[in-house]
Amino acid sequence: MMARQFTYIFRLLVTLAVSSAILTCGADSSDRQHSEHRSYSQIEAEQQETCARTCAEVKCETMALRYGKYCGVGWGGCRGEAPCDDLDACCKKHDKCAGEFGIQAVQCHKKFKKCMLKVQASGKTGFSTRCPYEKVIPMLVHGMDLAITLSQFARGQGISA
Repeated sequence: MMARQFTYIFRLLVTLAVSSAILTCGADSSDRQHSEHRSYSQIEAEQQETCARTCAEVKCETMALRYGKYCGVGWGGCRGEAPCDDLDACCKKHDKCAGEFGIQAVQCHKKFKKCMLKVQASGKTGFSTRCPYEKVIPMLVHGMDLAITLSQFARGQGISA
């Protein structure tokens, strides 16, 4: 019973976060409203119609950020597009993992965090001076911490230290 309630809360929060990000970024959400009822391949095909071919640097200190071609809620690069930098490559890997294992796949979120922290520790700089790693990575890590916590509650695992 409790796991069902957390699943509901998780889905509600994810829906609110995605809706907020889409509205904040000015995207048309009408074709995404029923995405949970379509297959991953259908969603991927639709995404390819509006996918990113250029490196974005928008709202880097908010949950509605868009960075590179692959970082940000509902943001994805076109098939065959190279990531803009190492952080964007982490986002691309996370998108692929979450697409394969689902949005609540804690292992995907943990791998993503590890990848981002490795990029941060490398001392490299990203493609953007407007949205440097020092701003973007903490926001993405915070988002993944939230996703991990909500996923664990949804699956009845509680919070692990």
